[in-house]
Amino acid sequence: MREGSPPSRLSRLKQLLTWPFILLILFFWWQSVRELALGATLARARGNEGFLGMALFCAWLYLLGQAVVWRAITSALATPIPWRQGMRAWMLSNLARYLPGSVWHLVGRVYLTQQAGGSRTNGVLGVLLEQGLQLLSALLLVALTLPFWPSESPVRAQSWLLLLIPVGLVGIHPRLFFPLMNRALALLGREPLPAALRYRQMLGYLLSYLGVH
Repeated sequence: MREGSPPSRLSRLKQLLTWPFILLILFFWWQSVRELALGATLARARGNEGFLGMALFCAWLYLLGQAVVWRAITSALATPIPWRQGMRAWMLSNLARYLPGSVWHLVGRVYLTQQAGGSRTNGVLGVLLEQGLQLLSALLLVALTLPFWPSESPVRAQSWLLLLIPVGLVGIHPRLFFPLMNRALALLGREPLPAALRYRQMLGYLLSYLGVH
């Protein structure tokens, strides 16, 4: 009986914390929806309903594309996550983006990865690769479009950040990235990764994020 009591207490604590957390997410989500509704009202007043609909459709494609690439990365690292559960994990965790701090959606993504059948290590590395590849793809997009930016644009003033592109391309190479990750896992007392991605896979995910942007 005593052996079963700690898990039950932990389970009750999780249940107690779940609903306040969900309500907090819904509160900040509603604040964002109100701002979007105001923008939609202004767009209708100016006769820009078509542009508004196109923007919403593009936003939906953007989110869907990010979810698809994240699931592909996380599934390739270990046990494949079923399509439906992967989409659900990404979309639900993304709601936590509206909370102050800008990290809760990543924490939620790791948790929901475990719920979908993956490990915590798998979830953490999936998030690390997701964020790193998104940043690198954004820099590539800036590099490709830099000639079209006005000379007085702040983007040109920060163009020195493009020097991070070759650093990033080297950093995601499996011969560097995965040994470093396995060493970090060993220091934490965890098992090494069961598989490492190939460099062409990493570049494929990078180009996928570039296409999503």
